[in-house]
Amino acid sequence: MAEVNGAPILERRVLEVAALNKLRAEAEGKVFSEEDERRLRAASLDLLIEAELMIQAARERGLAVSPEEVEAEVRSARARFDTDEAYADYLREAQLTEEEVREEAERRLLMNAYKKSVLGQTPVTDEDARRFYEENRALFVEPEKVRVANILVRAKQDDPPALRDQARKRVQEARQRVLAGQDFAAVAREYSQHPTATRGGDLGFIPKGAPAILPKFEEVAFSTPVGDVSDVFETPFGFNVLKVVEKKPEEPLPFERVRAEILVQLGMMRDSEALSAHLAELRRSAKIRVLDPAYLPPEPKAEASGAAETGKAPASR
Repeated sequence: MAEVNGAPILERRVLEVAALNKLRAEAEGKVFSEEDERRLRAASLDLLIEAELMIQAARERGLAVSPEEVEAEVRSARARFDTDEAYADYLREAQLTEEEVREEAERRLLMNAYKKSVLGQTPVTDEDARRFYEENRALFVEPEKVRVANILVRAKQDDPPALRDQARKRVQEARQRVLAGQDFAAVAREYSQHPTATRGGDLGFIPKGAPAILPKFEEVAFSTPVGDVSDVFETPFGFNVLKVVEKKPEEPLPFERVRAEILVQLGMMRDSEALSAHLAELRRSAKIRVLDPAYLPPEPKAEASGAAETGKAPASR
């Protein structure tokens, strides 16, 4: 499908990368149009072009990997399969030989060696971290929190109406007992079907915006005043009533609590920028030929007939 300084990139490899990335995207709910498919093929080819550029650059720098390192990489790949038969089946389905597996392992190791050789050249300092913290204080806040105790009686949306009515009435009964002056924790131990029933329904502190919290539950928890008992409300798990025990306002996180995280994130950002700069330089000095217009992005800047030749491979990420 393409050549990088004369080294071929085969269609099989492009389709393998595209298929893997498509599976990952579909697992997250992505639906692919025909144009999306073409963009994915173009992006997959571009990734392989970048890999080939780094491997060639590694060899030019005299970087090498030992046979022992290659064997260790192969063993690691084989360890993902339960049996030798399963591994052999994979090789058969992928139309790979043992020698091709070793070659691919060596290429991965060479690519990683190149990355290591160009990254980490400018370490991130505490001063850098402090400056980032001061310029981005809005990123470093402890969200508003609420501590609640909950009573849940389970009921599904598709349960028979009689069962749903029974569950709702049981929660209403529990709420009336609390409003009449009975201890919420004691009532929760008797009525609640949530795992927290044994500790009086105490859910601890819930941060605002936490992805694991159901939207309706969060809405009721944060809108109910401290000390009050909510109305009965429904979530996908059933009927609930909660008591708000305590609230904590949003507050800034001190620098020392986030210092290590900032250092890591800035290091990753700096490495990403450095690698992009090195790849851009490799592209400028390379001869890259895309041999099939079907593997160009949907809206190429120039018409391609036959082989498309450029100093820069198409990028669509």
